[in-house]
Amino acid sequence: MKLYAATTLFWGQPLETIFQKVHDAELQGIELWMEQMQLEDWSLPKIKQLMQQYNLAVSLHARSWDLNLASLNEEIRNASVHEIIDALYIAKALNCPSVTIHPGRKMIASHSSIFYEQAMDESLKTLYKASEKTGVSISIELLEKLPKELYVEPEALNRLLEKYPLFKTTFDIAHIGLQDNIEEKLCQLRNIDKIHISDATEQKFHVALGTGQLLLPHTLWHRIKEQNVPVVLEGLCYDNTMFTQHLNYLKELEIINNELFSYK
Repeated sequence: MKLYAATTLFWGQPLETIFQKVHDAELQGIELWMEQMQLEDWSLPKIKQLMQQYNLAVSLHARSWDLNLASLNEEIRNASVHEIIDALYIAKALNCPSVTIHPGRKMIASHSSIFYEQAMDESLKTLYKASEKTGVSISIELLEKLPKELYVEPEALNRLLEKYPLFKTTFDIAHIGLQDNIEEKLCQLRNIDKIHISDATEQKFHVALGTGQLLLPHTLWHRIKEQNVPVVLEGLCYDNTMFTQHLNYLKELEIINNELFSYK
């Protein structure tokens, strides 16, 4: 199992500093967030150089914060599709096999889902062709149980996969309800090619592992290992605090030391 760190754990820090810290921690890769790449103006030549210099793989998370693939506003929906297609070409240039995307969501929580699902389908038709053309997979993330979200249960994403079998999925343990069985949800979701890990509380998603309220039994980490996909440490932080807390948690439980996670 390969352990990655999301660049958002080091928000505002220089790209080479991020690569150095992840390399020093003996992880295998970095998940690049497109919002951060664009805001910091990280160039592809520089990323390639650092990948080679520090012997780190990369995965890619497409822009999502102000996009909506299911928007009923066609211009917003088309712009969202365009941004993800751009991410596919960036991933191809970096030899990254897939791009994680957020599925569309409702504009108003009380609306019927059917209109948004139809709009989402139009977006996915275009993205499916772009994925085939670039040879880069699209990995749709299972999202948090929030009122506007459409795809918060494995069954919902699995239904998309029936129509778009080449799509992959990203499983995020922090998006599962505090009282839900994460292992059970993990086993239900099909075509997983990436797993995001962090903790959560009733008030906040993506806090440091061990500081939240998620049920994280040791058997969960064995189940994650069985997936044999990149496992990405996630969170938003402006220094090294959360990254250090993540690693300390995994070390204290001997999840790293017993080689559940493969170090270099």
